[in-house]
Amino acid sequence: MTSLKIEFPIRQKFGNRFPSVVLFCLCMALSLPFSSRAGQFGQNIVPNQKIQNSVMTGDFNGDGKEDTLCILTINIKFKPRKECKIADPWGDTPIRSKGEHMAIGIKNSGPAKRGISLFILHNASFFSTSIWDNSELPLTIVKKDSEKYKLWTAKVPGLKFDAVELGTEAGKTILLYWIGSKYALYQEP
Repeated sequence: MTSLKIEFPIRQKFGNRFPSVVLFCLCMALSLPFSSRAGQFGQNIVPNQKIQNSVMTGDFNGDGKEDTLCILTINIKFKPRKECKIADPWGDTPIRSKGEHMAIGIKNSGPAKRGISLFILHNASFFSTSIWDNSELPLTIVKKDSEKYKLWTAKVPGLKFDAVELGTEAGKTILLYWIGSKYALYQEP
């Protein structure tokens, strides 16, 4: 039996380094969707590099399509897209001119007529507490078909879709959820 030797142009160019070049190219290709997701929110906003699972999904607005949640870093001279709603529910402060090391961005997959399509939740004081400095964040997607969701519906009557659970230093949990055309927060008393 004869073997067939196929030479790819890339192997001819890179020789024995071919596997590492392919691996590098594959890693770069896999990182592109994440970077482009962060860029959807505006200029000078990037994925948070410290976080292991910084992209999550859920049907937050109930349109039957998966929406994307990204853990973001907002850099200096951040310019949000005009359709991006920016919220600081704890103080209504604008994003600092020097940027913020962490924020949560949600890209709703459905059309903007169902409400906002891009949303950024930020607060430099909230996200700078030590609980948010770990590689595993106190953040959970609460899926509609989960036991945790059933517990939340008893506390939050307006809860109808997947939601985001945020932990706090005080041990109280906050729920970020969709109420028809915008996001709302419920904080345990």
